[in-house]
Amino acid sequence: MTVIELEQRWRLIVNTGVALYRSLRINADCIPDLYLALDVKGDRFLILQVPNGINIQCQNIKMENLSIEWHEDSRFVVIGLLNKQFTDLYNDLVLSLYNRIDKLTSPARYADEFIKCFYKWADFFEDNIPDKLSDVEVKGLFGELIVLRNYIADADLTNCNTILNAWQGPFGRTHDFTFGDFNLEVKTKDDNQITVRISSEYQLQPEAGKNMRLAVVNVAVKDNGKNLGMVIHEIKEIIIEKGADMVTFLKAIIKAGLNAGNVVLYNHHKWEPLSISFYDCSSGDDFPKIISSRLPNGINTVKYNLTVDLIQDYLIQRIYL
Repeated sequence: MTVIELEQRWRLIVNTGVALYRSLRINADCIPDLYLALDVKGDRFLILQVPNGINIQCQNIKMENLSIEWHEDSRFVVIGLLNKQFTDLYNDLVLSLYNRIDKLTSPARYADEFIKCFYKWADFFEDNIPDKLSDVEVKGLFGELIVLRNYIADADLTNCNTILNAWQGPFGRTHDFTFGDFNLEVKTKDDNQITVRISSEYQLQPEAGKNMRLAVVNVAVKDNGKNLGMVIHEIKEIIIEKGADMVTFLKAIIKAGLNAGNVVLYNHHKWEPLSISFYDCSSGDDFPKIISSRLPNGINTVKYNLTVDLIQDYLIQRIYL
């Protein structure tokens, strides 16, 4: 099920006030009794009906933007959206939960997954106001997201989750991606720009036992290009399609300084992604770099520009987007 298909299901529900909830089964393929519902105010709810005889451990919780309730008489567990500003995120929750339980036949197991899902997602619905990102930070994050999208586009479920976990840039790690056998630093530059900025002696420093790579994302400023919200949406669609772990991605996005409310602040920053070039930075002493292991004592906090045309001998792959 896609976000578009889910929204089409929501639009089929009309609550005229006769009942507390007006509901519609999420689809015919879902084994558990899972329903979309609207109350008389048009607020959205996801309802799981649990068969008799199943012990439910669910504490009723009403947060500012999300709630969960257990109704013993109807055997309903209900997750409600209390703030329409979070509608897109709520749809992500619904699809993620659906993908986790739609084929489960054990009522005890799918009820447990339903309740656990609420707790996993609850923090994403908080009204935290992160610091505003600078233009440089927005552009850098855009490039990281383009690389992430490229990696997961053709990955299977297992590899997709591995890649999502490998994206460590938002968490303050030295390198933007940390894979099993190599680390990757991502730089984003305008197509007519000849250098990329290396902001410390650690960015191209290999980790012990691993290779080090540099990805340069070429972009062009375009009024009809993509912004952060568009690329995030594309990545979410891929994650949903593959049934991968959306929570991992959302944790990284929030750590990067984005949430459901503030991503629109950066809609005016639009680029057309042109290419991604991957370079091997581990070629002995040949690759032009300043790294911590080669610095004399007393020198630190090094920043320098790297001329991209002069590292073409170290090109591993170039992908045109």
